Amino acid sequence: FAGTLSSKALHNMAFSGMLKSPIRFFDVTPIGVLINRFSKDTLFCDERLSYSFCLFSTMLTEFLASMVVLCISNYYFILILIPLLLLMSVLLVFYLKTSVEVRRIEAMLRSPVLSHVSGTLSGMSTIRAAKQVDVFREQHY
Repeated sequence: FAGTLSSKALHNMAFSGMLKSPIRFFDVTPIGVLINRFSKDTLFCDERLSYSFCLFSTMLTEFLASMVVLCISNYYFILILIPLLLLMSVLLVFYLKTSVEVRRIEAMLRSPVLSHVSGTLSGMSTIRAAKQVDVFREQHY
């Protein structure tokens, strides 16, 4: 339920921001980039956010319970735990930066395909008038 609400809120905010954009934004930004952004973000909120939050809360609870039991049973474990948590936080920062870059590159690679398909669909009357249907059919299949 929370995933659906967050997806709806994200879509409404993105759509509102897009409507307030100047015309130059639409001249410079290909339609495939816009479609990609809306579909990818909405898909993420609909399918993955709820599951990820549930999984995160379960793992965090298990981790904290394990650390409490270990620290109570063996006091020296605290000396090992602190450097491990610091190492984990450094690795987390590195992973997040890398993950954002990989997603950005993936979106850049997908956008030209969506732009090409969208441009082809919007120009179908011109393609038919120029009798180039077979050429575009070969490109898409």
